Amino acid sequence: MKQFSISAIYFLFILVLTSCQSDKKPGESQQPSQNNTTSVNNTGVSLDYYVHDVGAIPRDIPKTVTVVISNNKPDSIVITGTPTTCDCMKVDLQKKTIPSGDTAHMNVTYNARIPGLFEKDVYIDFIGQDSTLRFTMKGHVKQ
Repeated sequence: MKQFSISAIYFLFILVLTSCQSDKKPGESQQPSQNNTTSVNNTGVSLDYYVHDVGAIPRDIPKTVTVVISNNKPDSIVITGTPTTCDCMKVDLQKKTIPSGDTAHMNVTYNARIPGLFEKDVYIDFIGQDSTLRFTMKGHVKQ
């Protein structure tokens, strides 16, 4: 009976280990995916990346990241707003109307007043779209 219990525990352990592995294709590494990947919504508007990890930054020194918004639609788009999840973020948009095939630069500044980890979002709203693009800045404010 004791040998059966040990065998059952060993079997469950192996089962848990094999179920936690990802479905990787031959030749792919097991490294985590890059944060700086392109975010495209279903209307052809994209960001050059949707998550930017700024790493460790000093306290009380604002950190600015530039995000490129691309319009791959056949028509111009008009950005109607860029609300944030925190008043600690400021958004400066180069232009609000982006012609077809053109880009705009959005500067997002995080005011690093409070030490610790942070993850804040900017939502980019467009006229005539059902969806909103989201950009996330995250990092760690040092003491």
